[in-house]
Parts: sequence; C-alpha cells; structure tokens
Amino acid sequence: AFPSTPAPFAFWGEAWDACPSAANATYFAQGVREAFQRRKLSAMGQDMVSGASDPSVPLDALAGRVEAALAISEPSNAKPQTSREVARDFVDDLQRRVELQGRLSGVTTGFNRLDWMTEGMQPGEMWVIGARPSIGKTAIAVNMLEACCITGGVPSMFVSHEMNNKGLMRRLISSVARIELGDLKAGRMDDGKQRRLLSAVSKITAAPVQWLQLTRGESVDVLCSQVRMAVRRHG
Repeated sequence: AFPSTPAPFAFWGEAWDACPSAANATYFAQGVREAFQRRKLSAMGQDMVSGASDPSVPLDALAGRVEAALAISEPSNAKPQTSREVARDFVDDLQRRVELQGRLSGVTTGFNRLDWMTEGMQPGEMWVIGARPSIGKTAIAVNMLEACCITGGVPSMFVSHEMNNKGLMRRLISSVARIELGDLKAGRMDDGKQRRLLSAVSKITAAPVQWLQLTRGESVDVLCSQVRMAVRRHG
C-alpha cells in the first residue's frame, strides 16, 4: 500500500531479539538475575538505613553488612550435590593426584613432614594451630607465609590481633635473610647482614602479601569485611 516507505528492518530485528524463545534464554535469564539483585540491593539499602539509625546496632557489624552487600554480584557456589556428582569429583581429584606423581597437590606449608601428612593446604580448608602463649604459633605462621607466599607466590593476607605489623615484618625478614632476630632488634648489622637484609626486603615487597593489624575491640565483622575486600582487589 505504501511502496515508498522503507521496510523497518532494524525494528523487526529488535523485536525478534526481544521475542521469548529458546535462543534468547540466556538473555532473559540474565535479566531475571539482575532484577533479583536489584531487589536484594534495595532491601539491603533499607536495612542499612534502619541499622544506621538504631544505636543498639554495633558500628562494626553494620560496616560488615555493608561490605557483604557490595559483594552481592559474586555468584554463590552453595548448592546440594548428588552422590554421583560427588563421586565424580572424587575420581577427578584422584586422577589429578595420580598425575602429580608424588608432587604436592596443595599449597606448601614449608614443613616437609606436615606437607607429607596433609598434602599441603587445600582450597576451602581451614587450619587451626593452637598452643599456650609463647610456644611458637606466630613463628609457625610466619614460616608458612614465607613458604607459600614469599617463595611460592600464592596471594596471602596476614592478620594479627596481637603483634603489630612492624614486629611481624622483623620476624619475616629474620627468616628470609637468615639473620638472628636478636641482631635485628639490637641493630647489630655488618656489611654481609645489610646485603642479605636488602635482598630480603626486595623479595618480600615483590610478593603478593597484605598485612592487616586489628586493634583492641574490633569485631570479626571488620575482619570479614577486610578479607572480602582483599579477595576482590588482590585475589
């Protein structure tokens, strides 16, 4: 009827792309997920506003909830698995260990006997080292940091609620540079020790390690917030 009017091919293409079909399932699923995230962010925002105006809500807890809200876009891997899926994952992991031919499957701790017993630190595991004061827990942790991060290059964060970062760095430099801790505390440095010191400092500053010194009274919410932030920024 109107031969002079051009056909609206661009409009038809947009309409075709928007038409519900199996070909556009990914597009629509993304939209549904985004709408869910927006609703969740809105609810969290209202929760933040009410919490900020409530004096009974600790400030640290509120800050932790804000940090958790910022991580909303990170997909969750928490879902049930069937026995078949778990068994398949086990077989795959066993095959990986066989192919290693005796090499360590996890992240080294720096202690050969402990690595032999545990196969190293595995992803998703939590290790607890417990002992009385002044037994050597911090020394073990510093040695593990040196092995897995300074030498192995695994991104790490060292959190302390007791020692300050300067004291921890002194211990780490003592281990890396092979200089007695007492010499570093007393400032007894000859030319050889100074060269080893500079080499150790260069090696440590090039490693992917973050240091977090918590002060008295800070809650675990602050720690969780800082860990989530370090994961996003530094891997």
